Amino acid sequence: HVMGVDVETAKITDYTQGFDRVLGKIYGLVGSKAILGIAGKNPLYHDVYSLDLKRGELTLAYSNERFAKFWFDEKGHIALKAEVHPEGAMTYFDAENHVFLDLSPEDAFHTTPLK
Repeated sequence: HVMGVDVETAKITDYTQGFDRVLGKIYGLVGSKAILGIAGKNPLYHDVYSLDLKRGELTLAYSNERFAKFWFDEKGHIALKAEVHPEGAMTYFDAENHVFLDLSPEDAFHTTPLK
């Protein structure tokens, strides 16, 4: 789950309470919004959500059925995404879903994009 705590009141909020068996991750912060990954419908893939930290509103930004990893630009938009193939190879795609890089299983294990 993805939880929030109001530091002034100690009130705890579960931002993923409407999801069953959820796996959540925080990708980053952009201004007053958090970029979240929530694997609610499929435990293998995180959908991307934007959480307005002031209002507590969660908005689906990207429904995901195939990408294992995401990288974001400074505005919080998806810049790069990675698809892992059954044999362990990996393909990176840019924001427009064009192939950016194909890696063999051996290279995929040791390769991570840097900002």
